[in-house]
Amino acid sequence: MTTMQKLASLIDFKTKRRINASVRETLASLENENTLIAESPNVLFQRVLSVFGGLKPMLAFLTTFPILPPTWRKGLTAFVQALDALAVFGPQVTVHFKAGKDL
Repeated sequence: MTTMQKLASLIDFKTKRRINASVRETLASLENENTLIAESPNVLFQRVLSVFGGLKPMLAFLTTFPILPPTWRKGLTAFVQALDALAVFGPQVTVHFKAGKDL
């Protein structure tokens, strides 16, 4: 049995399907976005939170994946927790710009 087969056997089928579906959905939602256009920090913040939401199942799995060193798992856990904390405020971030307001 190869190393990849051993690793694949650590992931149960439901978890793998959920992670794959979430990643595919997130990537599909990003295909229509034009990243060449300069956007406001608020729009970029919302995009980061959107991508995080789609990748969260995979990140949550990696925080418990035994092949990663404990220090890496702790760092990844801290990163996920920080993004979770930001996600709480995501919907409250609004743009205070209105076109033509100053005319």
